[in-house]
Amino acid sequence: MKETGDESNLAAHVAGIMAMISALIKSLPAANRKRLSRQLEAEFEALLAAMSSGASHAEREGVQWMRDLFLRRIAEADSKPVTAKRSKAPRGDAKPPAKGVDFEL
Repeated sequence: MKETGDESNLAAHVAGIMAMISALIKSLPAANRKRLSRQLEAEFEALLAAMSSGASHAEREGVQWMRDLFLRRIAEADSKPVTAKRSKAPRGDAKPPAKGVDFEL
């Protein structure tokens, strides 16, 4: 990177990507998150092994930090209780939709 502006631009892109991936992780079903956790560990270990000869210590620490972040996001999503969605309409007032109604505007 030549300029500080390039570094801050890259940091903003990385932050956006991390936010998007975190949101995707939270939206996954629990079984998929467990598989993703195992796959992430395998992928990051392969990446770190490939980086061991040519990357700096700081670069390897950055990869480890990102791995730990995503594994933590998965663990957080797994620890949150699943709540059932409730209808806002009272049960007695709920009416089935009319048949044959065209909702096209």
